[in-house]
Amino acid sequence: MKIKEINELLRMFEQYTVEIASTIFIEFLALTKDFEEKDWHYLWDKVKNIQNSRAKFIAGFEILDHISKVEIYEEYLSVLHSDESLDWDERYFLWFQISKKLFGTTDISSEKLTQQQWLIYESIYQKFSSYFFDIPFINNRNENLIFITTQQFLNMKHGPTKTALDRAYILKKLYKNVIIINTAELLGGKPLELLHGEVGSYNENLLKVEKMKYKDETFSFVQLDNNMPNIENSKEFLNFVIKYKPLYIVNIGGNSMLIDICSKAVPVININTVPSGLTCTKATVQVIGRQLTKKDENLLALLGKTKENVIVGRFTSSLKPQMNKYTRKELDIPEEQFVIALIGGRLTQEVTQEFIAMIDEVLQKNVMLMIIGRMHNYEDICKNDPIFGKNAVYLEEQDDVLAILDLCDLYVNPKRAGGGTSVIEAMYKGCPAVTLNSGDVALGAGPDFCVSTYEEMQKQIFRYMEDKEFYREMSIKAKKRVDYMLDSENAFMEIIHQFENKVL
Repeated sequence: MKIKEINELLRMFEQYTVEIASTIFIEFLALTKDFEEKDWHYLWDKVKNIQNSRAKFIAGFEILDHISKVEIYEEYLSVLHSDESLDWDERYFLWFQISKKLFGTTDISSEKLTQQQWLIYESIYQKFSSYFFDIPFINNRNENLIFITTQQFLNMKHGPTKTALDRAYILKKLYKNVIIINTAELLGGKPLELLHGEVGSYNENLLKVEKMKYKDETFSFVQLDNNMPNIENSKEFLNFVIKYKPLYIVNIGGNSMLIDICSKAVPVININTVPSGLTCTKATVQVIGRQLTKKDENLLALLGKTKENVIVGRFTSSLKPQMNKYTRKELDIPEEQFVIALIGGRLTQEVTQEFIAMIDEVLQKNVMLMIIGRMHNYEDICKNDPIFGKNAVYLEEQDDVLAILDLCDLYVNPKRAGGGTSVIEAMYKGCPAVTLNSGDVALGAGPDFCVSTYEEMQKQIFRYMEDKEFYREMSIKAKKRVDYMLDSENAFMEIIHQFENKVL
């Protein structure tokens, strides 16, 4: 390890400015190209002692990319929670980045880590809310007006966008006016320069859009500027809420500090697009797709909430219509080959060595693994794993997933939190599913299609391959399950009726 050079860069971090950040990061990573884990631990110990808070958290964040250890993440969040020298928006930016990392990393989790995330959010929210004074709760609200908000609004491939439109369409049958609002909180602002930091996608063209057509309905549409969360813009939006007095707000997606603030003025129901987990939110009520546990109740208490602030409800999907019809011959797939579908937007993180070891044994039995989505390390895995390289096909993202699934026999799901829509798409085409008993896919698939371990998953895959009668029965069950999970109108209205009984 080039200790002298590393120490010099760390001294530069002490005089951190935005202008030199990128240069430092590039030099830093060049020096660490051949690091072993022990070297990263050495660096982490050095970084913890940096006095400049911004420098410390920036350098530490880069190290987290290389040390996949729960205890390091816990230490990082512990320091972030206790350090009050950063501005609230800088802390929120780091909190968001860490939350994003942890969501896509299946092997880094602990009860303490989750609690730390919630406590940090609470402290950031309290600082954010201090800029808003004497927010009145509006008792005389417009009974014909509902706001539907989402932190990102993109296109029909984007889950929260489609969910917001679907729910707006259902509510339009009950209320005269439903306004869809993109709060643009997924993060437009970038108060700290992180080499590997993420910001949200944003469609600037929608700033000019005032009407949004969906199916046979037209909705009023509002999109905030791409600098959120921003105090002045947040105050303007709060005044907008106070002026128009909606009966309530339906927030689609994850946490929103802006909508959490608005919950002081009007009731808010938060519908998480990851229904298997609780949302870190101050909303009046949130929806979860499973029964609460004692751990869930402990988390809620950190934000001053109880089980009374939670509704257990079904999160349903709607499917993009199939546009094409392919044959196996067109895609060069042998008719007799058993094809397994693996679908996801974060497969780079979710397809772990444990999953690969399990699926490799399956792939040796004249099986093709058809990968649909984003898997940036696909070629690297193929180089290091000849079995995987020979029998896996990477199709990247597809506009017409249902058409591809026509050619598949089975849907298999790695350990992960999200991905709930993909299993519904597969089962809609009669493909049975095999998933671990956790996360959104398990909720969507139902208990008949869940297993406890990768060992059980492998055995179940082989059973589907060998037992034709079992396969036929489970294919029928899959289609029946889909009928239930596509019934968005009844499922959503059950949730809305429960919510209205609580708050109206």
